[in-house]
Amino acid sequence: MDNFQETELKLSLLESEVSAKLENTLKSLKHLKTPMEESLLESVYYDTANHALLAAGWTYRIRKEGDKWTATVKGMGNSDGGLHQREEWNVTLDDPQPLIETFAVPEIQQTLMDVVKSKPLKPLMETKFTRKKGIWEDGEGNSIEVALDVGRIEAGGSSVPIHELELELEEGKTAALLDIGKTISDKHPMKPEKNSKFFRGLLLAGLANENSPSKSKVKSFPKLNQADAPEGFIHSTAAAMKRLINSLDNLTEDPDEPEHLHQLRVSIRNLRSVLFLFKPLMEEEQHSKLNKMLREWSRETNELRELDMMWQHLQEWIAELENPAKANKIIDEVKYTREDKRRILKQEIAEGKMTPKLLDAWCMMERMPESIADINKKIPVDLFVENRLKKQMKRFNELAKKINFRNREELHQLRIRGKKIRYGIENTGMKTSGINTKKSGRILKVSKKLQDLLGDIHDCHCEMNWMRLITSGKTQTLDEINLIGQYEGWQLKRIHYLEEKLEKFWEEYEKKL
Repeated sequence: MDNFQETELKLSLLESEVSAKLENTLKSLKHLKTPMEESLLESVYYDTANHALLAAGWTYRIRKEGDKWTATVKGMGNSDGGLHQREEWNVTLDDPQPLIETFAVPEIQQTLMDVVKSKPLKPLMETKFTRKKGIWEDGEGNSIEVALDVGRIEAGGSSVPIHELELELEEGKTAALLDIGKTISDKHPMKPEKNSKFFRGLLLAGLANENSPSKSKVKSFPKLNQADAPEGFIHSTAAAMKRLINSLDNLTEDPDEPEHLHQLRVSIRNLRSVLFLFKPLMEEEQHSKLNKMLREWSRETNELRELDMMWQHLQEWIAELENPAKANKIIDEVKYTREDKRRILKQEIAEGKMTPKLLDAWCMMERMPESIADINKKIPVDLFVENRLKKQMKRFNELAKKINFRNREELHQLRIRGKKIRYGIENTGMKTSGINTKKSGRILKVSKKLQDLLGDIHDCHCEMNWMRLITSGKTQTLDEINLIGQYEGWQLKRIHYLEEKLEKFWEEYEKKL
C-alpha cells in the first residue's frame, strides 16, 4: 500500500497531431534518467448509485496496467490552474472487484465504508490511454515523472480524447516541475489543464459543470495569527496565478468573447498588485524582471482591448445617427481592423505562446521565497500588510494634497498609486485591524472613481486616434468626411461630460483632505 501527496502539472496539447513530435522532445530531454516506456492503462471509476463517494469528495478507481490491478482512492485536493495537489492511496489487488472492504488502508477504510454504507459500487466512467513515461532527475534533489497520455475518456454514452502531458513531482521542489513544463511548452502548443481526467468524465456524464463544487477547491488563506509574511506571499501569488490561468483557459475556449480578454488583463493586473504589495520581501532584480514580464504581456493585448471598447461605443454612436446606413463603410473598416487584431490573438493562443510565459512567471514566484531574508520570516503577515498599506495610503494622501487637478499626468500617477492600494487589499483577501477603515475606505472610493473616469477619458482619446488611423486615405466622399467629424464631435462631447464629473468629484474630495 502506498500513500502520498500527489503534486503534478497537467498540460493539454492544443494540436493532437503533435503527440509524436512531443514524444521525441521528451526522449531528448536533458537529465532524462530512464528511457520512455510505453504501457496501456485501462481504468474504471466507481461510485454508488446515488454517487455517495462523489458527494463526500472521494474518487475510487481500479486500473489495469499490464497484468497488474491497482485500486486507488483520491481526495479532491487542490487545483491551482494546471497544478494539481491531492492525497492518494494505492492498493494492489488480486482481481478487479470494486469492494471497499478490500481497500486495506486503516486511516481511510472506515471513512469510505461509512460513506458507501454497504451499497454496491457501479461503473461511473472509464478511461483508456497509452502512457509513455520516463524519469527526469537533475542531480539537485528534483525527480519528476514525465508522462505523455493519449487515449479517451468515456462516460454517459459520450467520449472525449486525451492528449496531455503529466509532470508528476516524485521528489524535490515545485519550481522544478514548472521549469521543465516551461521548457517543453516553449516547443509545442499547450495550455495548463485545470481539470483532471475524472472531472472531465463527470462533465461528460452530466454530473458536474465548470462551476461545480465537486471540483478541486482553492486553498483557503492561512489564519493570520499563524501565518508569517512569506506564507502570505506564497498564498496570495498562488491565488492570483490561479485566476490568471483560469482567465487564459476561458480565453482559449472562446477567444471571440471580449470579456475573456478583459478578464485576462484584469488577472495580470491583480497579480502585479500582489507583487507590489509584497515587494519588500523580494530582491529588486526579481521583482523588476517579473513585473516587466507581466507588464509587457499586458501591453501586447492593449490594441485589441482598445478596439473592443471602440466597437462597443461605436454601436452607441450609430444608434444616435439619423441614417445609420451612411456609416456602413466606416463600420466595416473598424470591424476589419478589430477582426485582424483578434486573428493575431487567436493565432498566438493556438500556438500556445502564452503558456510558457505563464509557467516562467509561476516558476519565478515559486523560487522567490528561497531568497527572503530571515528577518522577514518572523513577521506576521497581517502586520506586514498593515504596515505596507499604511505607508502607501500616507503617500497617496500626501500626493493628493499637492496635486494639480488640471494636470492629467499627475492625476494619472495618483490613479496608479490608488489602484495599487485598492488591488492590494482586494487580492490578499485580508482585513487588517490596525488600518484606519474610514481613511482606507475613502482612498478605495477615490481610486475606483479615478480609475473609472480617467479610464473612460483615455478610451475616448484612443478611439478617436484609432478612427483617424483606420479611415486615413479611405474617406473619399464629403458625407464620409462629415461622418468622421460627427464621430469626433460625439467623442469630444463624451470627454467634456466625463471631465465635468471628474472636476465635481475632485472638488468634493479636496474638502475632505
